[in-house]
Amino acid sequence: MDERSEGKGAARWFILLLPVIMLVDHLVTWVIAARVAGVPLTAALAHYDSSWYNTIINSGYSGSNWAFFPLFPGLAKLVQSCTFGALQPQVAGAMLSTVFFAIFCVTIAFVTRDRRAVDGLLAPRTAFGWFFLVYAPASFILHSHHTEALFLLLSFAAFLFASSGKWLQAGVFAGLCCLTRIQGCFVLTAVSFAAIIAEGSAGRRLRNVAIVVATALPLAAIFPVWQYLAAGNALACMSSQAEWNHPTSTIPIYFKTFLLANPWQNHNVGSLLHHAFFFAMLFALWLMGRKSWVLSLYVLLSLVIMPAQGELVNAFRFGTVLFPVLYVLGDKIGGWSAWIKIPAAVCIVVLNHWVAVNYILNHWAY
Repeated sequence: MDERSEGKGAARWFILLLPVIMLVDHLVTWVIAARVAGVPLTAALAHYDSSWYNTIINSGYSGSNWAFFPLFPGLAKLVQSCTFGALQPQVAGAMLSTVFFAIFCVTIAFVTRDRRAVDGLLAPRTAFGWFFLVYAPASFILHSHHTEALFLLLSFAAFLFASSGKWLQAGVFAGLCCLTRIQGCFVLTAVSFAAIIAEGSAGRRLRNVAIVVATALPLAAIFPVWQYLAAGNALACMSSQAEWNHPTSTIPIYFKTFLLANPWQNHNVGSLLHHAFFFAMLFALWLMGRKSWVLSLYVLLSLVIMPAQGELVNAFRFGTVLFPVLYVLGDKIGGWSAWIKIPAAVCIVVLNHWVAVNYILNHWAY
């Protein structure tokens, strides 16, 4: 990484305080929304993918729930078991996600003064960069019964260790990412790329890559082997996910997604906002430039795969874990004049609350 830094990073107290404010904010908002809707909050926490995780925790894998990777529901089941079933699965999962997000925030608070981490987009350059991550449209998933907080922590750890040349640790965390989400393979690819372009002789770089691959692949192979033994198909997760996605086997269908031109897409406000956020992430990727080739590769792969569903209605959720993109977008907005920056911040918070309330009301919130 470049030793120079244009900023000192966000203040440590701000990095630690803002997530607490967001958690309290969301909890109060959810309690009110659940009461207005007439549903128990604990029941509302089991909407959408959370219900699938509950099924896995309670009954194991079968049928369509092979689409979900095992590390998060496995850990949530462990937490629930430690309470002898006193906690509902979605409550155990929400507590677990909150802990993972807290660990991520504390780690960021300690590395934010490392100018190499700031320059390398591992830590936010400005307070607004951190604000944009904490109040990203779907940041509620970072403290609810979802896998994103775990993936955010693991992917960040993989890149942090890779940036300091600790390839064994980077490989372990990249392998764990592959047990958490399908995007884990992008983390592994990017970390392997980091090993290839690291300083040193060709032989040393080859050794670095070998360490990453030899460490990560055994972990990454656990789920495919499990699927083969239990379901007779090592890629049962891909087959299950394909059942939920629209056909994008042709290039025209893929690119029509960007124009809302596929027959299953609509032009309502939600779709337009998801598209706007996706293109904002593309803009952030361009702004990232050469600050970090490794993270740029990770973000590029993550964005390229999104339209493969034939629509971008998951952009809020998928973008929540792309921390470099959120930093860059926030830093960009933070550099504007107060007349633009303050209304932009208000709009960001309003959108965040709208999505969070939608989740409790069982409306689309990803």
